Amino acid sequence: MRLLADECFDERLAARLRSEGHEVVRVPAQSGSTTWLWRGARSVRINALWEQGDKGLMIMPASIPLHDPTVQAELTRYLEQKWDAIISADVDGPNATPLAVDRENPNLQRYGAARRVARTIFMASAPTYGGPNPGIDDRRIRLGCAQPGETPGSFGDALRRLADRATYLYVDGGRYWLSTQPSVTRTADDRAAALQADDVWAEL
Repeated sequence: MRLLADECFDERLAARLRSEGHEVVRVPAQSGSTTWLWRGARSVRINALWEQGDKGLMIMPASIPLHDPTVQAELTRYLEQKWDAIISADVDGPNATPLAVDRENPNLQRYGAARRVARTIFMASAPTYGGPNPGIDDRRIRLGCAQPGETPGSFGDALRRLADRATYLYVDGGRYWLSTQPSVTRTADDRAAALQADDVWAEL
């Protein structure tokens, strides 16, 4: 099944998807701060998925190919410029942390779980950034990632690993979000790792 929002519904695209055996469902656009997510899933994004051979049964936040320059440019034009670097580092790029996490863990790599988790967090973080209740909880992250037949636990595992390693990922009160500033915990860990043992003992 392919879900197409009202704002991006295109009869030619729908006909193409139907010809490939997909059921196409037209859904109403979301309102409020997340409207831009559906605008960000207009035909150019759906075409990008089609061109890349995406086999997902549904188009979800985790499906948005943020590594695609056209898609990234379209989404980030609504955001501060510094988000480009955050996407490259902690969401979806050739040297991004999620890709490294997936490569190191075969059970995650088969789904691209860490990358899909990071995409979902990004899609929830950007429209709520700077607000009183930022981010998304772990249950909604799994809902934004798992396709029918996949194991939700894999995405929970990926989330835990990302929380330990991602530079811009914040966790508080069971909610996860990306910020334009490195997390204090990550910064402290990086600085501690850079210290030489001899220098530490000298200071003591």
